[in-house]
Amino acid sequence: MRIAEFHFGGKVWKAGLSKLKRSDVYGWSELDIWDDKGRACTMATLVEGRHVLPSGSISMIKLNKAGEVVSTSALVGVDREGRQVSKQPSVYSGPVSLREGHLDDYLAMAVKAVYVLASEEENPFLEHLNGGKLMQFMFNYREDYEADDAFMLSNGEDVFLVTGQIPELDFLAQQQAESPVEVETVESEEDLMDFSMF
Repeated sequence: MRIAEFHFGGKVWKAGLSKLKRSDVYGWSELDIWDDKGRACTMATLVEGRHVLPSGSISMIKLNKAGEVVSTSALVGVDREGRQVSKQPSVYSGPVSLREGHLDDYLAMAVKAVYVLASEEENPFLEHLNGGKLMQFMFNYREDYEADDAFMLSNGEDVFLVTGQIPELDFLAQQQAESPVEVETVESEEDLMDFSMF
């Protein structure tokens, strides 16, 4: 397991990251389908109504303007003005500086992945985390052009990293809208109906 090094308040903790899958939490089920002769069926894709492509036949590729295949490693990131930008480091590239996180940011975040942290060392941040505090940093599992937001938190026993994107939300002010003015109309005697005359 690869080890990341976290720094906070002059203390250091080295821990490995293990991705938490939905199946680890909720379990999973498998559906096996058999034909009338007892043979196992496999998934396939029907293309243009006449080509049957078995699973694994289709993949994504990147092409240049000339229609030639380009490898991902040959691509570079650029900003809106076309200037080349540098990649953000991986969480494993060097020391990761933690800072105090805000609960509102954590609750607003669109979560991408959850990791469980494991270490043979005693966690020097555990008392801080168990006190209900959050620690935040920018996260990349691999070196990439855009980093995710990440929060370190604890449930009292285990320590987790929750990664995703904090949206930029514009909140509206709580202003009381004025009630529409109701105009009282005076009804004439002719408009009033006497039901006793029926």
